[in-house]
Amino acid sequence: MSKIHVRTTVNGDDVEFLCDPRETLLDCLRDKLNLTGAKEGCGTGDCGACSVTLDDRLVCSCLVLGAESEGRSIGTVEGIAEGESLHPLQQKFIEYAAFAGWGLDKGELTWEQFCGTLELSLIHISEPTRQEAI
Repeated sequence: MSKIHVRTTVNGDDVEFLCDPRETLLDCLRDKLNLTGAKEGCGTGDCGACSVTLDDRLVCSCLVLGAESEGRSIGTVEGIAEGESLHPLQQKFIEYAAFAGWGLDKGELTWEQFCGTLELSLIHISEPTRQEAI
């Protein structure tokens, strides 16, 4: 089967990769671009572990084909930090999640919940409760 040449933008950087027509965006990010922040969880789009933004819309990368990202903009958790420093929202997330007992160490807190926290922060809720973030 022939590969598809994909040109896209990931975290603000122009990238190119070759993928199988049936390969998911999740697999392309992890295997082709070495961006391992998105995880394979359920494989059905229910858990949110594979969530990324595609043209500023939250999607489950396990349900999107890599070829569908052609010419589009992808955002991953790796793109939030600046260099070696955590983004202030990432730091706050870690602090709040750890002390609120959200199961961060058990994988119970997903990227989807983080995106909810980020979204709420962008609309000026500086310290959302767990219920507000979910």
